[in-house]
Amino acid sequence: MSQSKLRREGGDFRIGRLRDAVDVLSPTRTENNSTGEIETTWSVILSKLPAHVRALQAERGRQVVSVTRLEVTIRYRQDLTGDLERRLFVDGQQWRVTATIDPDRRRRFLIITAVRMDLVDEGSGS
Repeated sequence: MSQSKLRREGGDFRIGRLRDAVDVLSPTRTENNSTGEIETTWSVILSKLPAHVRALQAERGRQVVSVTRLEVTIRYRQDLTGDLERRLFVDGQQWRVTATIDPDRRRRFLIITAVRMDLVDEGSGS
């Protein structure tokens, strides 16, 4: 099954495979023109997920399929510590968000997985 990709202009991150991964926040230039880093936290990442959930649902079309699983691949950032397991609410839908730091032990990337928890058939009327 092919993973749908979401590209945004100057995007913070993309949905897709490792080759499509980009940083959650881009590095900034310091006064001496060296590349600086913006600290990334789980809170920053979680604050960006709802927009990507909404965009993916719009891309796939609500009448065709409801998004039940979302995977976001980002480059590994050393300022992220500890694994993540949280619940996130997006437009009345509950999502279980998990991520493991450094899954390949090479500090290249991490994968954030969001699974929709409220899988109730809204059209059944029951």
